[in-house]
Amino acid sequence: MFSSSKDIPVTSLAKIAQLDICDAVTIATPIPEEDRTDLLLTLALAMLYLSEESCPRLIWSSDNIFFGNDDRSNMSRPYLSSLLLPPQSSPSPSSELPYSLSFAQLLWEIETGSRVPEAAGLKDQSGTPSTLSQTMSTLKGKRELRQELKQIIGACIAMTNLDQDHDTRCDFIYHKIVLPLEQMARPPQVSRPVDGRQQAATQYLKPDTIVLYDECEISLPDANGPADTFTKNLKEFTSVHILGNGQNNGIPIIPDRIKVAIIDSGITDRGVWRQNAETDGRFAEGRSWAGPDPDNFLDTYGHGTHVAYQIIFGAPKATIYVAKIADGKEISKDGASAIAKAINYAVDVWKVDIISLSFGLRRENECIARAISNATQKNPVTGKSTLVFAAAGNDGIHEYRAWPARRQDVIGIHAADGRGNLISNFSPPPMDDRDNFAALGIGTKSTWKGCNVRKSGTSFAVPMAVAIAANMLEFTKQHMPEDEKLLYSAAKMKSLLRSLSMRKGEYNFLMPWKICNIPPCDQQGCPERHCTHCVRRLRLALESAILGR
Repeated sequence: MFSSSKDIPVTSLAKIAQLDICDAVTIATPIPEEDRTDLLLTLALAMLYLSEESCPRLIWSSDNIFFGNDDRSNMSRPYLSSLLLPPQSSPSPSSELPYSLSFAQLLWEIETGSRVPEAAGLKDQSGTPSTLSQTMSTLKGKRELRQELKQIIGACIAMTNLDQDHDTRCDFIYHKIVLPLEQMARPPQVSRPVDGRQQAATQYLKPDTIVLYDECEISLPDANGPADTFTKNLKEFTSVHILGNGQNNGIPIIPDRIKVAIIDSGITDRGVWRQNAETDGRFAEGRSWAGPDPDNFLDTYGHGTHVAYQIIFGAPKATIYVAKIADGKEISKDGASAIAKAINYAVDVWKVDIISLSFGLRRENECIARAISNATQKNPVTGKSTLVFAAAGNDGIHEYRAWPARRQDVIGIHAADGRGNLISNFSPPPMDDRDNFAALGIGTKSTWKGCNVRKSGTSFAVPMAVAIAANMLEFTKQHMPEDEKLLYSAAKMKSLLRSLSMRKGEYNFLMPWKICNIPPCDQQGCPERHCTHCVRRLRLALESAILGR
């Protein structure tokens, strides 16, 4: 909105955000994260509108953005104070530099709650766009800068080198600034109903809750057969190359198991598979952050049990650790801190290799983001980082990938049937600037309260991808122990997973036996030669991913 000088509302954004108060300890959060995201998107849309040649330019500043007394609680309705000069009086395209830099400064100040120091070099425009972007991303304010906003601010600064053609500028603003902010401020991730009866039962989210899981327990007869074939092929692959590694290739089996943390709704204490997992040491420990008793990690909802079931059977040499963070499908906003605590515990105490997050959030959560960053940073002692897998979400073709699956240092997983076909009810559209991995997540087998069930959703594609990753870590430990630690990074693991997948449209469908061309050697009656053939190909894939050969 615009207003004349005599009609400017009384409260500036700088005052609301308390930018001139330097004591970060006494300030909680003047503008909550969701409101900040909405405001940033509104301002980005205004920037796009004002990039039209017929519109006046303005220097973006928190001192020139106001809110009416009745609108202070609504961050999506700012007033922009500007001199409305005729088009011919507005700055020429050559003055784009202060225009884009001032917007970068505004984004940083809104997000961090602090003024940009003069040492950053924005005011005198010292330094190249790349150095300015690096400086802005490392500046410290009262709040930490979200990773997505670092990229958006970098895009604003990069506009200084942009062709001044009007269409080029508009296209850049839309794709590099507006769209990323729309992804950050998208609607809640709610499971899309697949028939009329489910649709009638779908409820709107309560404003103080976060929906975690994207599961559906439905009958898809056409998907069951391909799902069973997929799991059969995975079992054959693991029996030869994971369980049989030490014996078939003359390499002693290393006792250290790959450790996987399942951060979910807990795990059941029933079932033969559950008892066997505990007996043979494949279920190591559990802990709860969902209630007062940390030792009560019993699953009363079922979701965590289904995830554990998939990993137990899909990764026969992995050991699981269970972190209970919820009793059901929803948690309160305050309960998100339990997820962060569980992630930190899995990294610092359990020292796991992989973290499975079979859920997606509507927006980034600051405390969870810090925990994930801690997990994915390389440990200076071991030289490894923790691999984090997360559900892409299943809100269908009209939605975006869930958070944290859209983070660069997280491996997001979409759901597909056993043939690699994606169904819009279960997976969001692919992202242009991220890998788009898919795993079996439709018609997967599980058990609950003594009954066999079929589950579908990206929630159940994640454990399948985690199992495949755990198997490859185990394979690397056996065949390339000197390079094993190099695979413990999201970038290296993504590179390997690409080579273990089949291209299906814009997605990479994970099927590790594809690289071995299973089953050619069964026809020749030569399982040993078959194994040698696969080992050679798998080693080549690992060398390519790890060493870049």
